Amino acid sequence: MAVERDGTLKQMEFKKVSPVSVHPTYDLALLKINLPAGATLRTLKKSPRKIVTGQRCYVIGNPGDTERALKNSISDGLVSAAQREIDGLAYIQTTAAINPGNSGGAMVDSRGSLVGIVTFIITDTEGIGSAIPMSLTHSKDFVRRSERKSDFKKGKAYEDKGAYWCRLSFRLRDEEREVALFLAYLHYRLSLAEMPNHFSPYHNVASCTWPQ
Repeated sequence: MAVERDGTLKQMEFKKVSPVSVHPTYDLALLKINLPAGATLRTLKKSPRKIVTGQRCYVIGNPGDTERALKNSISDGLVSAAQREIDGLAYIQTTAAINPGNSGGAMVDSRGSLVGIVTFIITDTEGIGSAIPMSLTHSKDFVRRSERKSDFKKGKAYEDKGAYWCRLSFRLRDEEREVALFLAYLHYRLSLAEMPNHFSPYHNVASCTWPQ
């Protein structure tokens, strides 16, 4: 993480990180880190403007594995769909190049304002990446982990949909198979969010063969 200290930006690694609260629907959490004396974090401001289909956007992240991550890489593209709905949740679809390791990175507009958080891609396809829109997330929405209410019925429905797409993937090939595996993985992740204390979502997510 880039931290400003003594008037310059420096790369620092924080090992003592604790979750403060989680979002009730999206896969997001607010974290607390302990900064060394004299160090500050630069705030990335949310865009006051509503993101629209066709506008240019930029994705910042660290693609690659932990040892060989290409730190602070940036790619650009267009917003393919300002609000792509998947099972009742809205995402931003973009053509900007996104690779494993980009998840959790920022999506910004041409002014450098935050418009989304990169969340997933469909592998073996071009120009199909997604981000959680910041216009729909607010700090007041986050709750303590103990206060996040689970919904077993909803979680089971997500799990069943994940199983359907997983079975379907066995009969498909190439890009169609990748899309089916992606949808299976996504629904298993959604079921995990609704049933965090049940063993089956963890098994499903671990056994899903969609490349993360």
